[in-house]
Amino acid sequence: MEDLRYAVPIGKSDHVCLPWNFVLEAAQQKPSGTRQFNYRKGDYSSISHELEQVDWNSVLGTSSVDDSWLTLKTHLTAVMDKYIPRKKVHKNKSKSNWMSTETMNMLKVKNQAWKKYQIYRSIGNYNAYKKIKNKVN
Repeated sequence: MEDLRYAVPIGKSDHVCLPWNFVLEAAQQKPSGTRQFNYRKGDYSSISHELEQVDWNSVLGTSSVDDSWLTLKTHLTAVMDKYIPRKKVHKNKSKSNWMSTETMNMLKVKNQAWKKYQIYRSIGNYNAYKKIKNKVN
């Protein structure tokens, strides 16, 4: 929320009007079905063997830092593509786009507190539920 202001009441009401701007920014999402490296199934001994075969002094020796970095990155990417399989990553449909993970977790805790109160009806359990409910709301 931005630009929260107190405004004059409407008509003869004693309630104050509160105009504001609500700003909502959606999180960037990866496209559905993207492919990422499956590092668990990588053949790291082959990667190590292939990288040992490269004469790094001759490859990187006369280049600038930026050129050396690009050369190193190109070699590593090629070896990774060769020896580390990729897996398809599916979009998590249960994740809410408009509610943060922290809020979702607090709602779970609130629901657990309510269930506990429903089973063991005591003032302590109800007060614990109210405390969590007020924090979430």
